[in-house]
Amino acid sequence: MQRSDEAIAAAERAIALDSSDPSNYEWLSAAMIFNGRAEDGLGYLDAATRVDPDWSRWRYLLAGLAYFSMDRFEEAVVAFEKIAPESKETSYWDFWSNYQGLMLLISAYGQLDRHADAAAARERLKPYLAQAQEPEYTGLMAAVEFPFKNYVDLERVPRGSAQGRCAGSA
Repeated sequence: MQRSDEAIAAAERAIALDSSDPSNYEWLSAAMIFNGRAEDGLGYLDAATRVDPDWSRWRYLLAGLAYFSMDRFEEAVVAFEKIAPESKETSYWDFWSNYQGLMLLISAYGQLDRHADAAAARERLKPYLAQAQEPEYTGLMAAVEFPFKNYVDLERVPRGSAQGRCAGSA
């Protein structure tokens, strides 16, 4: 169930209670992005960066997701590539940022007709699929991972994944 309106209200309350916690701004950013307000989501990432300038994989995932949601696929690719899933994971959030970041990277590459890059990212995703006990990556599976409020935002994920897969296998 998509409940980004409630998530926005909860994150705003969290910021009111503790404006010095960058994760409160990151969660508000995520809620804004999934609510269809990606530009606002980027603004809250800026606020998180003012509180803590160190960028985590989670923050790069959110930035990439915001750009992806605004059809700014080149900028999305830059953010997703900074997640660096090959580096050591130190938290639960690292795994999910890597996993979801690679899914979105494949789709962004597909949107940009960068089929060889999409195929390479699919290979990099395979160990994460095994860990998540998924047999293969599909755009529909990726769409389930991202609770967008608006269909147009959700539809970008499988569309880009299909574009990257079809041309990449030809």
